[in-house]
Amino acid sequence: MAIYHVHFVCAPDYMARRLPFRPAHLKPLASLRDDGRVVAGGPEPDGTAANIFYRVVDRAELDRLLAENEFQPRRALHGQSPPLLRRFRRAA
Repeated sequence: MAIYHVHFVCAPDYMARRLPFRPAHLKPLASLRDDGRVVAGGPEPDGTAANIFYRVVDRAELDRLLAENEFQPRRALHGQSPPLLRRFRRAA
């Protein structure tokens, strides 16, 4: 399993638009956390970005999880700019 750090850049009006969709965004993240597939994450204090650390089998699984994020179709996340994905391996 690999751990990816994903840095999301939020849309300029993210704080205003996120509220109606936040419960639907947090519920699957909590489930992924319970399954050990989300290691940590949260918004930056100024609300301009968020970081989530995913533990996944491969990049295809990560891409699927990112596509399923409730904020993606709402355009609340401006995207991953730059597309910052770093792969970490646990030391033996």
